[in-house]
Amino acid sequence: MLARLGHEPVIASTPMTQEGLPSIDLLLVEPADAASAQLARTSQLTDPLLPIICVSVLASPQIDVVFSACLPKPFFANDLATAINHALTEQPRASRNGQATLRAPAHKDPV
Repeated sequence: MLARLGHEPVIASTPMTQEGLPSIDLLLVEPADAASAQLARTSQLTDPLLPIICVSVLASPQIDVVFSACLPKPFFANDLATAINHALTEQPRASRNGQATLRAPAHKDPV
């Protein structure tokens, strides 16, 4: 779905240190998954300006992360596109080619 929206997904399997963090503009996480929740926490501590979008089966995820947006699953592609555009507009970051580079946990389908 992300590629169809014109973005370049990057898959991350574990939380990374600042040195190991790939150049990304946005993070998508599923807080119902423990590894994804930890990825969100670590990423926000490492880079507080990184927009993080929650895409979850949970009605109200309870993790210590400030999300740019939270989309309940299932959602439509245009809802995700709107959330991404809003997150990138609120906190613009350099991207490699004008497209968002997104990171999602490796064991989950990046929506």
